[in-house]
Amino acid sequence: MESYFQFVVSKIKAAEAAEAGHIEDAAEIIARGFLLNRSFFTFGTGHSHMIAEELYLRAGGLAFVKAILPPGNDASPGNPQEYHS
Repeated sequence: MESYFQFVVSKIKAAEAAEAGHIEDAAEIIARGFLLNRSFFTFGTGHSHMIAEELYLRAGGLAFVKAILPPGNDASPGNPQEYHS
């Protein structure tokens, strides 16, 4: 099990090294928009819909986050576009 955790940590560190600059750039853009009283829009379909919900619905979240969550773009029970096998 230790080798698995070492493998996972190495992948996380590699992602951090490769993407840290991009994450900092995105954070700067979002912060600048907040300071200029602009909105931050989030959208997703399928599983990425959950990320949009997480940004928007999180308790204590930022009020300037606006989610575009049209009905039928997620896999909620009762969704008319839900796949049934």
